[in-house]
Amino acid sequence: MRIKIRFFIFIFLTVFTAIICPSSADAKRVSLDINGRDPIIYDGADAFNDYEELNILSELSKLYNNDNFIYVVITTPDVNDYTVGHELEGIYNDHNNYFEAIGTVLFLINTDEDNAFCEVQGYNDASSYIPHEICDYINKELSGYITNGEYYNATQELITYLTKVQNNEITLDTVTSETKTGLWYNIKDRLPIILLVLFASFAVSAAVTVLIIVSGRRKIHTAKNNTENIKICSRHDIYVRSVINRYRKS
Repeated sequence: MRIKIRFFIFIFLTVFTAIICPSSADAKRVSLDINGRDPIIYDGADAFNDYEELNILSELSKLYNNDNFIYVVITTPDVNDYTVGHELEGIYNDHNNYFEAIGTVLFLINTDEDNAFCEVQGYNDASSYIPHEICDYINKELSGYITNGEYYNATQELITYLTKVQNNEITLDTVTSETKTGLWYNIKDRLPIILLVLFASFAVSAAVTVLIIVSGRRKIHTAKNNTENIKICSRHDIYVRSVINRYRKS
């Protein structure tokens, strides 16, 4: 009897553990098919056709030949509770033991219409070669393609930017310079509007100031007139009383 009870308890705990604590494979965000150091495409959102995938893999292989980094492109139709960097970091950590290259570059595309975005990040040696500042710059440049649903064009542009990074055409200095230049151009483009708003504000302020001054002077002038009228009335009363007194005496 005790053996049967222990057996049922063991079966119950086994089933309960299997339900509550899924295996690490099921807990993974995505399961990448890693083949040595070859580039990888995990197209969970069906964003690319067969021709586009082959073309992307070919271009990523050229990048690998120059820097020995594994390049991974991931598309997904939904990312819940997304936090910048954490999703890719989780995917990287899930497969870290299987990446054989000195560095890994992950590119994530979320195709959810309500929360479409893309993000590129580098890990190991790739993190110093493609630092966060350059990654952020590339993400911003590609955001327009993602919003318009141009996922293949976004990936092609990514490869173009990464090639420029390899050729030192994009560096931390150029990214910082372009950011400052972009800010100046945004101000320059809006300069007429800014000047118009400043002029309108100045004109309104000046008009209000003039009205206050004029109103104040009018009050002062009115007060003076009232004072003069009171004095005149007082003099008139004194004169009338004087005449009356003279008349009575006579």
